[in-house]
Amino acid sequence: MRVLVTDAAGPVGGRLVPALAAAGHEPVVLVRDADAVDVGDDVRVIEGDPAAPESFRLVTGASATAGQSLARLLTAVAVDAAYVLGDDPLLPTDESRAVATAAADAAAAAGVDRIVTLGALGDRDPGTSDSDADGDEAESDDTTADVAAGGGAPAAETAVTTLRTGVVVGAGVRSFEIARRLAARHAVAVTPRWVRTDCQPVAVDDLVASLVAAVDAAGGTFDVGGPDVVTFGSLLRRIRAALGGRLYALPVPVAARRLSARWVASAADVDAADAAAFVDAFRAPLVAADGAALHDHVGGDAPSTPVSDAVGRALGVDDADADPGSAGTAAEPPLQT
Repeated sequence: MRVLVTDAAGPVGGRLVPALAAAGHEPVVLVRDADAVDVGDDVRVIEGDPAAPESFRLVTGASATAGQSLARLLTAVAVDAAYVLGDDPLLPTDESRAVATAAADAAAAAGVDRIVTLGALGDRDPGTSDSDADGDEAESDDTTADVAAGGGAPAAETAVTTLRTGVVVGAGVRSFEIARRLAARHAVAVTPRWVRTDCQPVAVDDLVASLVAAVDAAGGTFDVGGPDVVTFGSLLRRIRAALGGRLYALPVPVAARRLSARWVASAADVDAADAAAFVDAFRAPLVAADGAALHDHVGGDAPSTPVSDAVGRALGVDDADADPGSAGTAAEPPLQT
């Protein structure tokens, strides 16, 4: 199957391209700058800017076609399916939404049969508001899955498969990198109430395997999570332990989004917008309703990498926790308060 992959320079898309090729598919990547990716000579590269609809070019070595619409290129290349991805399902950027809109519109116009998207677990019902103790209201951001399934207006005959996931544990994934900074830079951490939110981290390689399988689902929404359900605070402690330290937590009964976002921005040294989006992501449990449903439907193995092993791989260390525990009840590094 010939498949389009957006965000091929990102931490998920970049891993998905070789995985699709290994599974016998023929990936075609969509990027803003062809020089930013190294996908090998056998992978077709489409370069273009969603803000300039006629800017898309098929790049081959040092040559390229004239600029044209993405839909026309997808038709010419005969793409069968499209992966509409962002760099992080928990922290979608304006750029990833723009690419998702352009790719979904073009795929629909080109008659692409299947679209696979990534969304976020948790309560993201657009009709639900969430107010804080200080009256600060949480913002509701569309994920790339929301855009692809709605804003991109796929044709009725296009099957849209959405994988919803939470914390993706992998080097380069923005939400994991924020967690890594929080754990690595501070031996003592203030932990607001949302840090005790349950989450079901999934190793990035396990997520990629699920994405490869999802192209055969031909529509539907499936939750994807790893075998362990832990609190976000437990994830921080595991990261700290993998780096050779111990995290001392100072729990505080703070729920206010504004104050929590300021703490994340300061402690992780990230901008205010990313910090606020990060806090919002943990306002509801990030736990899969049925993490095996996709693979029950299309076959293959559900994500099975224990959270401690996933953290160790992401950080490039052999072992994040000598006793990761059994699935669903993973042991935690010691917490001292």
